[in-house]
Amino acid sequence: MIISHSHPSFGNAQIASYMLTADGAYYSIDYIKTKKLSGFTQKLSNESYLLLKNLAANIPDRLLNSSKSSETFGCPGCADQGGYSVELIKGNSSKQFYLDTQVQSLPVDLRDFATQVGATLQQLR
Repeated sequence: MIISHSHPSFGNAQIASYMLTADGAYYSIDYIKTKKLSGFTQKLSNESYLLLKNLAANIPDRLLNSSKSSETFGCPGCADQGGYSVELIKGNSSKQFYLDTQVQSLPVDLRDFATQVGATLQQLR
């Protein structure tokens, strides 16, 4: 799982992304631009690992069972608030989801998860 917060005003700015793997949590500043997993070179603390592991345990079924490779919920970026990017990777395939930060605009079953993504990103900064 990889999470990021993107914002339309960021343009080509560097955006922090966080990746959870079986052996830990990692940080990358350029994943959004490059899409290269090799950019996740900085291993994070065990506390960060546990934060991301807890988030991963709460991924809604709607996202886990989605047959789409990319899906947007709400309107991330429509009102200058940006959005959360959640990428689920399994083997050689991945699913990319974009969630509005205005959680009230999301389907009810995604609201708690989006709130948790935002809180997790805040804590990882």
